[in-house]
Amino acid sequence: MYPAKFLALTRLLLVLAHPSWLVCLSSAFMPGRISYPDRHSLSLTHSYDTSALLATLYGKDGKIVRDDEQEQKQQVTTDIFDDVTSSMIRESVQSDLGDVNSLLTRLACGFAPSPHDHLLPRQVVSATLKQVTPKQLSIAVAVPAGNRGGSDETDTYAGDQLVQILVPVVFQKAVKSDGEAQIVKSVINQIQQLDRIATDRLIQREKQKEEDSAKQRGAGLVEQELQRDLTEEPLAVDWPPWWTVPQLKIMLAEECKTLKSLLNEAEFLNELVALCKLHSSIKKPIRQAKVAAVGTSGIFLRATLLDDNENDITIVNVPIPFPGGEMTTSDDLRESVLTLIETVELPQEETPAEETIESPSDLSETIEIRAEEEEATETATKMEEETRQNEPTQEEMVAEARKQPKSPEEEARLAAKYAAIADVGERAFTILKDLGMI
Repeated sequence: MYPAKFLALTRLLLVLAHPSWLVCLSSAFMPGRISYPDRHSLSLTHSYDTSALLATLYGKDGKIVRDDEQEQKQQVTTDIFDDVTSSMIRESVQSDLGDVNSLLTRLACGFAPSPHDHLLPRQVVSATLKQVTPKQLSIAVAVPAGNRGGSDETDTYAGDQLVQILVPVVFQKAVKSDGEAQIVKSVINQIQQLDRIATDRLIQREKQKEEDSAKQRGAGLVEQELQRDLTEEPLAVDWPPWWTVPQLKIMLAEECKTLKSLLNEAEFLNELVALCKLHSSIKKPIRQAKVAAVGTSGIFLRATLLDDNENDITIVNVPIPFPGGEMTTSDDLRESVLTLIETVELPQEETPAEETIESPSDLSETIEIRAEEEEATETATKMEEETRQNEPTQEEMVAEARKQPKSPEEEARLAAKYAAIADVGERAFTILKDLGMI
């Protein structure tokens, strides 16, 4: 008898080489000790270049220790359900899960990938279940064109055009093929679990959206309150000793209000900041400045300073008197305000310096350069004159051309041209003589 270890190793090698040989050689080495598996379990299943080798392995005691085909049947699930199973799943979803459109909308919004991960249910027009596989749901949602669920989207959009977004919703565990009823039950349970997760996500998303909106509103309210504080009429205790008001002069009082409103427009922001720097000892950077009041003897400015802590805002008063004292007419008041504005110098924008050629600083070098330039100019002039003198005149060129040997045909053509020219000249002379012009 062969050793048991030798027989086991031999069987293993034969199976790895070609499993169909095992049936024949098993009986030669161990007759009567094992029951031969059928040919189907030993068949090689392949498509030559795409499928793995399936085999049945036996231990030294003759028992099956590994059956690839059986394990594949137990572990591998199908990629898609058959029509019957898919139909049963859809019917169960319709009957067991209530408002299907709302459910699918929540799932799609809760699990939508970027850049649609800010999509909200109220932005979805409709939701449709496109496909169910053992691994995921595929949901198509229709949203208004332009509303793709981005972070900067709003809730309402104009227009009737819709865009369809396909959202994959992956199951937490792949559904095993354990019979139609069990498959349907497993899918329904998975959808319910995913719905709870999606609902929690949407609640958090709504809370975050509300918090962001509240922050924006709060920032807007803070800015509005700040602008109101800057432009509010100063209290009596804040007036400087030289401050005067129009009192009973209605036209002058109206002019003060008009000038205040005009100076607080955006285009005068830089001028007001510059005025605050010019007429105060402020060292910190000024964020903005506004006119709190315009009087008959000056203007009252308020400025906000940039502190190291952005949450702290400091407001300072900057009263500025008119150089000419108290104004008694609207024209004088207007002129004084404009004079103040014109006295400030705004920082100029930096422009790139132009490249300049440095001239020699030594006077002797300058004289030498000029002498060289004059000499070069004289040389060029002489060369031009010599060239003109050496060039033949027009008459010389014509005479030279006539001296050149010509063929009889050319001589005949030239003679005809000269005769025609002479004839034209004689006619012109006769006409001018008849007219008394000669």
